[in-house]
Amino acid sequence: MKLSIITLLLILLLCGCSTHPQNENGKFIRIDIENSANNPFNLSNLSKEVSYIKLETNDSCLINSIKAIFYIDNQIIIRDNNSILFFDNTGKFQYKVNHQGDGPEEYLRLSDFDICSKNETMHILDTRKKQILQYDMKGKFQNKKDINFWAIGMQLFNDSTSILYSGNQISQNQSYKFTIYNNIKQSVSGGFYPISQKKSNYLHVHNNTNFSKYGNEFLFYELYNDTIYTLTSTNCIPRYYLNFGASRIPNSYFEKDYKNIMEFQNEMSKNVFSYGISSLLNFHNNILLSYFHNKKKHFLYYNKNDNSNVSFHQITDQNLFNDFIIDIKKYKVNFYSYENYLFTIFDNELYIDGNSKIKDKKIQDELSAVSIDDNPIIRICKMGVFAEKCFELDFKKLILMYLPTFRRKYITFNFLYVLISPIEKMYIDFLKVRKANIEKLTHNYQICSIRKRLNDVFDRTERRIKIYGSETYAGLYLYTENEDDAIRSKTKFLSEDKPIYLRTEAELYQEFDFIVEIPNTGINEIELKAEIDFLKLESKRYQIVIK
Repeated sequence: MKLSIITLLLILLLCGCSTHPQNENGKFIRIDIENSANNPFNLSNLSKEVSYIKLETNDSCLINSIKAIFYIDNQIIIRDNNSILFFDNTGKFQYKVNHQGDGPEEYLRLSDFDICSKNETMHILDTRKKQILQYDMKGKFQNKKDINFWAIGMQLFNDSTSILYSGNQISQNQSYKFTIYNNIKQSVSGGFYPISQKKSNYLHVHNNTNFSKYGNEFLFYELYNDTIYTLTSTNCIPRYYLNFGASRIPNSYFEKDYKNIMEFQNEMSKNVFSYGISSLLNFHNNILLSYFHNKKKHFLYYNKNDNSNVSFHQITDQNLFNDFIIDIKKYKVNFYSYENYLFTIFDNELYIDGNSKIKDKKIQDELSAVSIDDNPIIRICKMGVFAEKCFELDFKKLILMYLPTFRRKYITFNFLYVLISPIEKMYIDFLKVRKANIEKLTHNYQICSIRKRLNDVFDRTERRIKIYGSETYAGLYLYTENEDDAIRSKTKFLSEDKPIYLRTEAELYQEFDFIVEIPNTGINEIELKAEIDFLKLESKRYQIVIK
């Protein structure tokens, strides 16, 4: 036993591992959000393994609105409003499943949709009929289940269990937001998260989906909720808390008596609030979500390893474009995910306006014929392909790995975890320093690059730091009248209104090569000098001026 513990600690000391930071009480992770999104987010930082697939367009496969995307066995499966469309991995249309109707094997409305890849079955939730219909992957009807209550969302928890989401809609047979449905017995096996009676009177807003699944982790989110939950088969546990600070919607706004959702939204529009979440994608090392600030859509990228985040409303894709900034207000963007794949869909107008900026001539030619009315182009990104594997290690897994099976007890595990927690903290600090250094290395000695770096670090919002060359005097040479030529006169005539100042050679040159002008806002000059010294050429001298 002693040998096992010593061996484990030595391995952890040598390797270093990452864990997901928690708040002080260890129940959930707080994400502090800054709404100053001045710099575009580069999608290329997520992965270099990217492909662009133009979906075929014909009368049989016109896509109205994408609700979800699946990528199974090299098939792209898209949930449209009331249809499910199948394309191959080149974008060629294969077939469509649409059984909308009032027949016994049909649905009135495709409210939600999920696929069980293990059993190769599709499950469709029909809110109007209060049914779950099951088809094979070709669209052949298999069976249906009557749930007898109102539900707007569905997530397959495993082969035998579904989680049904009812929002704030209280019905005769339902008073919980979540219902556990046994697919085999075709019966309700439980419910949790009681619906607020007050909110049920007005707060009826639904996303395309309220679930995000990665591996065995199920996350749940709502539009007017700043907490993201982990779902189990019996409970809804807070996992992440979005700290919007002063722009958070006060709890008092939800306690008023509103007639409907419009009255509630009109009341909120009178203030500058941050709220969300309208979409959430969960991956191994990061989360990508969207929220609203001051009625404008923002995206948030969160790194689980070091608890850092960045919000943005502009995007660059350096895999595809040269120097092309994508404003998500002009070119609407939607993100989707399936397992370890991230799908990005822009308006086709982006590829039309930015065609001349596309790097790859082959892709440029392929997208040159794109029209606004065509089916979308899907950007497929495999997440984590280029991530260093050593940073994906998990403390708890390593403990179990190196602990003999007969010693795997809670008290032993917790004891070891306490012993290595200082190493864990050191490693998180290392990740933060590493990230900062990588960010530094993206800048160089050029004035524009130094200025950008200094404003990013010390004046992110206002960006008032300026850099300009130091002022020097031109040399003055004296000529005689005989040295004049026919082209121009070299002689100078002195007058009271045009005096000439004679300076020594030493006065012609300044001590500094450039001046750094900073606002009087208490910027730490020691840290400022460290940033400048890291980036500038060794031979260059500078002066810091406070204005």
